[in-house]
Amino acid sequence: TTSTLDVTGRLTVTGSQTIINTETLSFNDPLLHLAESNNAGDILDIGFVANFFNQGQIRHTGFFRDADNKEYNGII
Repeated sequence: TTSTLDVTGRLTVTGSQTIINTETLSFNDPLLHLAESNNAGDILDIGFVANFFNQGQIRHTGFFRDADNKEYNGII
């Protein structure tokens, strides 16, 4: 089924998991706020990761902050 849903104004989705299956996700805001729930203690790793295919295997790349040592790391 193909259809269109247009929402004007604020939309709130509640739950422990939200899946967005799209090829392009676009933001007007210049900042992406991650780890909203990390306010009770610095316990979450924060960052982004992506998959790519190289030499017959799925690989990962990204950038994250490790909550244990407080350092930023890149994944190649």
